[in-house]
Amino acid sequence: MEQRPAYLVFWYDSEVFNGGHLQYFQNRETEYLEETIVSLGLLGATCQQQVLREAGALFLRHPRKQIRSLEEYAATAQEGEFSALDQRFYDCSPSLQDCLERHFKEHQSRFVTIAE
Repeated sequence: MEQRPAYLVFWYDSEVFNGGHLQYFQNRETEYLEETIVSLGLLGATCQQQVLREAGALFLRHPRKQIRSLEEYAATAQEGEFSALDQRFYDCSPSLQDCLERHFKEHQSRFVTIAE
């Protein structure tokens, strides 16, 4: 139970830090959007939770076509639709890494361990 929220939050954090909310939605669309928003709250990431809630609403405002090339992605990213939300995400405190570390420490016994 504790691993799934951490997994979704890690996934979100990785995508946004690699290419912003545009990349998150391009790669993940909205399949796990609501579950990720809930997961952010469970980990105490209320700032990021609000940012994702707003980014999701913005993404869902109009139909999207699939981006099919790096050039198309770059052109779309330069439009800056998610730029303000990306900046708000980066400005959030505590960071998602901090939230994930705290969550792991609190629930370490319930996470999978690999024996050497």
